[in-house]
Amino acid sequence: MSDTAVAFPDDETSAEVIASRLRAEGIAARVDRGLYGAYLSPVKGQLTVVVAEGDAERAKKVVGPPTRAKRRR
Repeated sequence: MSDTAVAFPDDETSAEVIASRLRAEGIAARVDRGLYGAYLSPVKGQLTVVVAEGDAERAKKVVGPPTRAKRRR
């Protein structure tokens, strides 16, 4: 079973709070840090909270619809 992204926070604290909230609901969640985890990129746009594909619908009800902040030019 593959992972599904359910949230795209812009900071580490928010990512961990979202993942913790999902775990409290019995949904296994983890924070994928992308290139930020390897210190190759700034944090913004790199963090993703993921859950198992089978838990995605339930997780989306907990965290709401996924959104990514639009980049300003």
